[in-house]
Amino acid sequence: MSIPASLAQLVGNWIGLNRLWLSPGEPVRISDTTAAVALIAQGRFLTLRYTWADEGQPQDGLLLIGQEGQENIFEAVWIDSWHMRDTIMHCQGSLDVQGSISMQGSYAAPPGPDWSWRITIGPEDEDRMHLRMINIHPDGKEELAVEALYHAKPDVEIVPYKNSWPTEFAALATTFRQGLGELALRIDHIGSTSVPGLAAKDIIDIQVTVAALDQNLLSAMEGIDYTPREGIWRDHRPARMDGPETEWEKWLFEPPPGQRRTHTHVRLLGRHNQRYPLLFRDYLRAHPATAESYAELKRRLAENLADPLTYPDVKDPAVDLIYLAAEEWAVATFWQPGPSDG
Repeated sequence: MSIPASLAQLVGNWIGLNRLWLSPGEPVRISDTTAAVALIAQGRFLTLRYTWADEGQPQDGLLLIGQEGQENIFEAVWIDSWHMRDTIMHCQGSLDVQGSISMQGSYAAPPGPDWSWRITIGPEDEDRMHLRMINIHPDGKEELAVEALYHAKPDVEIVPYKNSWPTEFAALATTFRQGLGELALRIDHIGSTSVPGLAAKDIIDIQVTVAALDQNLLSAMEGIDYTPREGIWRDHRPARMDGPETEWEKWLFEPPPGQRRTHTHVRLLGRHNQRYPLLFRDYLRAHPATAESYAELKRRLAENLADPLTYPDVKDPAVDLIYLAAEEWAVATFWQPGPSDG
C-alpha cells in the first residue's frame, strides 16, 4: 500500500531545532536539526533521515516506515547514533485524525522490565513538521524525551550577481548602526553578495564586530527585532588552524519578520573567525578568476547535490582552499582590513 497523503506531503528537506530532555529535572539540551523525507520503492515506503547534536557532537538517525496490508496499520524501524547506538527498534502504529503517525516500540532497561518508546511524525501546519519521542515507564507514565520542530528548507538557488546587493546592505547597516551604537565596532558586508560580479544565494551576509558577546549586545539586537539562532555558537574551523575553540565562537541572528533574507554574524574583534570573512572577501575582489571558479563550484553543487542539506558541508572545504591562498596573498601584500563598511 502507498504512503498516505498526509505523510507524503512531508517529502522534502527541513531545518529546525531539536530539544532533548534526559529527565524531567534536567535542563533541556538544544541543537540545530535537519531532516530529509523521501518516498522509496514506488511510494510504498517513507524514509526520514535527520541530524542533530548533543553537547557539540554530531548525531543522526533514520526512520523507515511502511504500511501493512491492514488499513491504517504501519510498521517502522528506527536507528539513531545516540539513542539506539548499535541496535534497531521495531515499531508499530497508526495515523490519527490530524494526519500524524504515532508508532510505539520498546527497549531493554536491565534489570527491570522493558520500557516503551513512542515516536510521532506529522505536519504542524503549512510548511512545518514535528518529530516527537516519548519515553514510557513500565507503569505507563509518559515523559517527553525529544521534540524536533521543523520548517521547510528551500532548495539551494544560486543567482547571478545583483547590483542591488550593496545598496540593500547599506540600508541594513544603517539600522545596525542606529540600534547598536558604539557596541558595533565594525559593520561589514561579507560573503558572496559582497564580491562584485559573483553569483550567490540571495542572502546578504553581514558581520557585526563587537568587543563582547554579552547581555547588553543581546538586548540591543532584540531591540531592533533581531532574534538569535539557537544552537549555532561557532563557525566551521578550517584544518590545522591553531588556537582554542573560542577563536571560532559567534552569535548568529535572524532578521525581523517580513525583512529580506540575511545572515547576521556577530563576532569578536581580533578572533580568527572575525578576520576570515574579511580576508576571504578582499581576496576574491582582487582575483576575479578565482571568484568566477568559486561561483561555478556553487552552481554545480546546487544543481547536483542529492541532499541540499549537505551544501555547506561540501562547500566549506573548498572555501578553506581559497582561504589558504588568501593567507599567502595577505602576507605578500601586507593586507589589513580596510575601514568598516557601515
